[in-house]
Amino acid sequence: MRIAFNLNAEDLIEAQRNHGGWRTKAIPAVGLLLILAGVSAIALNPKQNAGGIVPILIGLYLIFGLRLGIRRSFKQDARLQQPFEAVISRDGIDVSSPTGCSKFAWSAFTRFIETKNLFLVYQAPAVFNAFPKRAFAPGDEESFRSLLSERLGMASAAYSKRISPSTWLFLAVVAMTAVLLVIAIHNIR
Repeated sequence: MRIAFNLNAEDLIEAQRNHGGWRTKAIPAVGLLLILAGVSAIALNPKQNAGGIVPILIGLYLIFGLRLGIRRSFKQDARLQQPFEAVISRDGIDVSSPTGCSKFAWSAFTRFIETKNLFLVYQAPAVFNAFPKRAFAPGDEESFRSLLSERLGMASAAYSKRISPSTWLFLAVVAMTAVLLVIAIHNIR
């Protein structure tokens, strides 16, 4: 099967978000907690705003920094904006663009992750090729999924994972602890 596609910044953001696993989901949660702590500090002591502004700024960076960094990298790297073509067969995957081509046997790949809009096919723990699902003709997406499963084993379906209730409980306890800590610090002053 042959697919042709262009990557966009949203593809790269989705790939990085799912590649990073729980860490890329925890960082924005920590950012939100810092923002809440900063807002709480300002609300409790409006005369000393400086103590609350720093955590708010750090929190905003943790929430939006990865996304903005990826967008900036995408705009600066013209190679990512060029058209790609992949030929997928029982022997492997050949990927080409105007700047180069690579031929991969299936033994070059270790695993794959399927997200809502992408297939991430890994060559190493931090090296992967992203194939947008929109590039596949009707029926080819399922054929590719089957071939990946046959050659690499079952996928990690990143888009189907939900945050467990115990994780939500943990995050709620951490948030409450942060708020109580800010209140305690304010009362000590």
